[in-house]
Amino acid sequence: MMWQGIYSSSVTYNFGDVVSDVVNQNTYMCIADGTLNKGLSTNANWALMLSVAAAISNANTAASLADTARDNANTATATANTAAGNADIKAALADAKAAFAQTQGDHAKTQGDMALERGTSLVNKGTYSATTTYKPLNIVVYKNGVYQSIVQSTGIVPTNTANWVLLLQSTASVTWSSILEKPTNLETIEGSQAKVDAKAKEITDRLDLEKDVDVALAAGLQVVKATK
Repeated sequence: MMWQGIYSSSVTYNFGDVVSDVVNQNTYMCIADGTLNKGLSTNANWALMLSVAAAISNANTAASLADTARDNANTATATANTAAGNADIKAALADAKAAFAQTQGDHAKTQGDMALERGTSLVNKGTYSATTTYKPLNIVVYKNGVYQSIVQSTGIVPTNTANWVLLLQSTASVTWSSILEKPTNLETIEGSQAKVDAKAKEITDRLDLEKDVDVALAAGLQVVKATK
């Protein structure tokens, strides 16, 4: 095989000679000795080795396929990134829900602890002592009154309204035993109810008396009419 350059109709070519077409840049090989003035399209004398147009077409096809592959890769990358982003969002939402559930649980526990604290604090602590630590809702007797703690304190006398609230007031010094015996010098619920009951009876008795008077007057009028 020998390269002979640009094809010329005035040159005699032998088998194996290779030439180039000046028009389309295709490459041909001579397949018959003594080929003279035989056009490159003569199949009995020439064989096409390389078609530039086909090579360009193949190159363009390859480039197009490469572009398509690149686009597909970019699409796949974008899809993967979107999926990863969605996964991150879902994970963040799951974390937020878990944190919220934890917060709700902590709040419920706190509320339960507070309720338990109130339940255990609403107790009689007897006579006030300056050395005892009182919690909110603790109840004590101090001098002539019954007080309830509203904040935790130690050594703060019940007459201090920032720490205590007065529940019952007496005209004399009281003790828990005297309260349990329902003393007459304390304004108890039972005493208040007794006053209400007494007032109601007084009104009822008055109404009954007025009714009796009306009946008597009516009877007297009937007697007067009969004597006439």
